[in-house]
Amino acid sequence: MKRPKSSNRPKRTSRVAAPLEGGDAWVLVHVEFMGCTSHPRLDSLLYHVASSRDAAIARAKRIYTEPIGWWELYRFTRDSADIEADVESGLRPELYIDHRRRVVERPDVKRARARFDSARRKEIAAGVFPGGVDQCEVCHAAQRAAAPPARAAQRRTRSKR
Repeated sequence: MKRPKSSNRPKRTSRVAAPLEGGDAWVLVHVEFMGCTSHPRLDSLLYHVASSRDAAIARAKRIYTEPIGWWELYRFTRDSADIEADVESGLRPELYIDHRRRVVERPDVKRARARFDSARRKEIAAGVFPGGVDQCEVCHAAQRAAAPPARAAQRRTRSKR
């Protein structure tokens, strides 16, 4: 038996997205120093994808960035059939945006590293990293290797009483 159609039901409509043909996609990547001062590493995180360069720059300028990091902006051709050209486009950033929200030719890596070292020294002096719990893997492994071995279980002997 068929049910009668209810008039309270919303109508089903077919929605088709517009095709993404050609054009560029702009990928915004945040880069900053992480780890400890002895073994720092650069950490990068894909943050945003925009349809225009100006939109990506505006997005990066609205977000606060620590002095130990910067933004990199990459351009990719959407729906590109040429794989080699697409791979090459992702190797080098089109531009950089520093922590002061200025578009620059290249990031000041030395200054960011110096700020990272200074901030990390202050954190360690304040006791933020007690016992090496939050140190990098290299320092933490070295600290564990230098620690004295755990005491062997003492054997109990019975008294002759």
